[in-house]
Amino acid sequence: MTMLREKAKKAIAGIGFAKTIEDLEVIRDPGCAVALCQRQPDRNVLEWLERLDPDRLPKARAILPPDRINEALEQICDISDTP
Repeated sequence: MTMLREKAKKAIAGIGFAKTIEDLEVIRDPGCAVALCQRQPDRNVLEWLERLDPDRLPKARAILPPDRINEALEQICDISDTP
């Protein structure tokens, strides 16, 4: 099976799936609107999220260039009082 057929078989309405960080290059494919990384989160992060009060989770939507993401995420977490 060609790579193109394999990608088309996995495609769901413009969503690209990745199992590794390197696989996120799928976002460069025409027709790929979003790329999701399906790697297993760190156990410590999962435990922290389970203990976190849902009211303290950040709530925001933003379209940003890559170089502005860290700053925006910090501000959003500060506003939401996320530790």
